[in-house]
Formats: sequence, structure tokens, C-alpha cells
Amino acid sequence: MDKYFKENFDVLQPIFLEFRKAPEDFKDKKSIENLHDAYLRELKETFSAKLEKDRMYQRPAGFVTDQQIWMIGILCKYFIRQVMHFSHEDFLTAFKVDLGPILGETGLWALRQYEQRMADKGKDEKKKKARCAQDLINEYLENGFDNLSKLSKFNIKNRFGPKKLPAQAVTRESVKHLYSWNHYAPLQWFTHIRKVEDMSNQVKKEGKQMQFNACSYCGSPESETIKHKRCSVCKQRLMVSAYLAPMPAPRTVAPKMAFIDTLEGTGEETGGEIWDPLDIAGSVGDEALMWFRASELKHGRVAMLASVGYLTGAAGITFPGEIAGGVSFASVNANGVFSAWSNVPEAGKLQILSLIFLLELSTESKKPHYMRGGVPGKIDSLPFDGIQGIWAPKIKFWDPLGFMGALSEEQKAKKRKAELKNGRLAMIGIISFLVGHNLPGAVPALNSAF
Repeated sequence: MDKYFKENFDVLQPIFLEFRKAPEDFKDKKSIENLHDAYLRELKETFSAKLEKDRMYQRPAGFVTDQQIWMIGILCKYFIRQVMHFSHEDFLTAFKVDLGPILGETGLWALRQYEQRMADKGKDEKKKKARCAQDLINEYLENGFDNLSKLSKFNIKNRFGPKKLPAQAVTRESVKHLYSWNHYAPLQWFTHIRKVEDMSNQVKKEGKQMQFNACSYCGSPESETIKHKRCSVCKQRLMVSAYLAPMPAPRTVAPKMAFIDTLEGTGEETGGEIWDPLDIAGSVGDEALMWFRASELKHGRVAMLASVGYLTGAAGITFPGEIAGGVSFASVNANGVFSAWSNVPEAGKLQILSLIFLLELSTESKKPHYMRGGVPGKIDSLPFDGIQGIWAPKIKFWDPLGFMGALSEEQKAKKRKAELKNGRLAMIGIISFLVGHNLPGAVPALNSAF
């Protein structure tokens, strides 16, 4: 792509600058080529990250080789232009047989890129179809075919189906060139499918619940207490593989490593080990562990804010002015920090609780959910670009000054570990403040101001 851009620079340069909304001072050839190189690197890194997540979850996209990447774009167009207009029966067939590589993070990413391009070109109809396609894939990732297999649910979810647009109805049989995934899937995919079918048949025969006691990719033995989809060695080798590298060769031996060992947060305090004396991680699945991690991050952030607020209030420091008509910040804090909440006007309490509710709603309604492949604790950009003439730049809610954007991946990992540790300390701290207030002398280091 880079070579093609340079060979056709005069033709592609104005199109690229308009697409990227580049600053006006980007006029010389070298600057534009550097901008194009940076764009390609960003594109490749993002695409690679989505593909690796699909590989980890054993989705069909994880078995796509670099010679088959073109299929993802073809299948996205096939999905938008034809599959969404199929009958219910043809739609389910397409999902089960044709669309495998885009039913995951990779396909969602490609469709988001397509949606953005259509929005920039002002093609609202195609933009809406791309958004509907993402919703259908998210529904499949969340619930499988539980809802999509029901005609009534399908008609509600697919806003471009034959029920709502009968004049645009298409049959799968009428598609002239059908790039079905099953026609092009590599041998590794069919090997994986046979292995899963054999395990399923054995379960039915023995009447037992399926247990992933061996890696579903290489068959290596793993922990017998944690359900997982890929052993530590296979996952490690895939996660560090080069961009679009072929699938790694199967291994026959893998060290025991549970899913919890892959989470960030271990440190020198515990000798680099997971601190879990009650073996809670051994009694729950991966989804519950992700819920625990999201809760730890959430409560740690709240506790850090609470600890700073408690210390500030205990020192007698308040905002100037009034929190409401006739109610100053100083009067709210007059009886001590512990009593401040009761002095806040009812309307103020309602605003605080409403903000908490909206934040909870936004994180819990994100797709994919953090218990199903999403990132726990991640808060995306605000969903609007501000008010023209008053506040225009689109900022990240959790990183308004963009400090994280300039950091390397190693520095970001260090910051995430620091956030976890500070959050844990803050949770202990705020509990100590509350105990010290209610039980004077219980925390000797705290004086009566607390």
C-alpha cells in the first residue's frame, strides 16, 4: 500500500489529505509521505490487536492467514449489501457458513471504519447499515443464536430486513459470486472444528459437562479448575507474533497457568505471585474474574477520589462560594467531613447519584462487555464533539489532557499497575478514615479531625 501511494502520489495525495483532514501546512511531499506512513502503522497496529483478540477466543478470524485478509473486506460488503436483505433462513445460513471471519473484533473494527468513511462522505443510508451490521454482530457475540434464531427478534434487530424493506429482499441463492468462508478456510480451522466436535460427542456419550482441561488449539494439559480456551504457551506465542504472522506450530507440552496469571497487578509485595489465600479464582470462571477486576478498578478509583476529598475536608479546605443558593461549601463541611453528605441539598444529592448511574450504565452497556472480551475499566471518549464556539475539541473522559497518548506500551502498563496499587491502598485508607471516626482510638494514627 505504501509503495502504491508513492508511485501514484500526485493522484492520491489530495484524496488522502482530505480524508485525514491534515493541517494546511502539510504541503511538501516528504511530510505527506510521513503522515501516510504513520497512518498505515496505526492502521496495522489496530487491526493486528483486533485480530489477536479473535485468535485468543478461537473465532474464525483467528485462523485467517495474511493471504486471506482481503476476505474480511469482501465479507463486510457482502454482509451490508446482501446478507442484511436475506430472509431469516438465508440470514442464519450466511452467519453459520459464510461470514465467520467478521463475526468478532476484526469485523467490528472493519465495519466501524466503513461507517466513519460513509459519515465523512455524507452517505447516511450506508452509515446506518454499517451501524446495524455492528449491532447484529454484537448481538451474536453476546447471545449467540438465542435471539437471532427467532423470527420476531430478527425482524426487530435487522432494520434492513425483508419485513421492513420487502422491495430490497435478496435470496442467498441469487448471489452471483458467493465468497463463503467455508470455501476458503485454512486447514487449521477444520482441524479445530473436528476437535471441538469430537469433544462435544464425547461429552454427549459420557453424559458429562464439557471441561476445557486441555488447550483447544494444541491439546496441551492445563489447570483442571479453570475453564479456558487456549493454553498459556499458545496464547503467549500468538500475542507476541509479528503482524499477521501465520498460526504457530502446535506444541505438545505447556506449563500450568490459569487465566488469572495473565492479569496485571502482581508485584514485588507478593513476590510476583497472585495473592489469593482463599483460592477464590479457583472456584469461578474467567468471566467472573473479569467482573472482579472491573469492580476492583472501579472501587479503587472511587476510593482514591474519596481519600483525597476526605483529607482535604479534614484539613478545612473547601471550594469558595456556594454549592446551592444560600448553602456555601464551607457550611457543608462545618460539622466535619463525615457529616458533609447530610448537609448537601437534596437536588445536589440527586445530581451526584444520577451521574453515578449514567457512568454505570455507560460501562455496563458497552459492547463487547468486559466479561465477554471487552477491556475492564476502559472509558471511551465522550460521544459528542462539544459545542461550536464554546468547547470544540473531543476529549477523553478519563484522560482529558492526553497524557497517556504520548506513553509507550511499557509505560502504560506501569501506569496501569500503579493505578491498581494506589486504588488498593486508597480502599484501605478510606475504610480506616471511616473506622477511625466511628470508633475513636481504633486507628491510633488518626486524630479527632477524622
